[in-house]
Amino acid sequence: MNEIKVSTEQIDPYTEVFALDVDDVSLQRLQYGEVGSPHPYVRVADITRALQQRTPRCDSDLLDLIDNQGYTYCFFAAKGEVTKNDHRCVAIYAPNGQQLTGVAEGFETVREALGYVMDMEDQG
Repeated sequence: MNEIKVSTEQIDPYTEVFALDVDDVSLQRLQYGEVGSPHPYVRVADITRALQQRTPRCDSDLLDLIDNQGYTYCFFAAKGEVTKNDHRCVAIYAPNGQQLTGVAEGFETVREALGYVMDMEDQG
């Protein structure tokens, strides 16, 4: 997974960055030479790379967690805090029994919940 880091290090003055808190403006797209040190910035290329679409997972990737890696899931009913209506939630459990998703995440399908677990594993 690509990381986006805020930095204050000096870099090539022609590098495009999103400058943070320069001239009392929260966010500006500038070249680093226009920002100058010690103002914090984020490289535009880092953001672009992080936001590029990833290859969608197929169902067999998701089901591999259950079929071959020992993850389990269950459905349960939860009452919404705002609407007070009952709704279905999915809990995913790691092979060691640790609950990885539940009411806080609010996933209603196994596909969503397993995708979340795989995303968290990808992040390390």
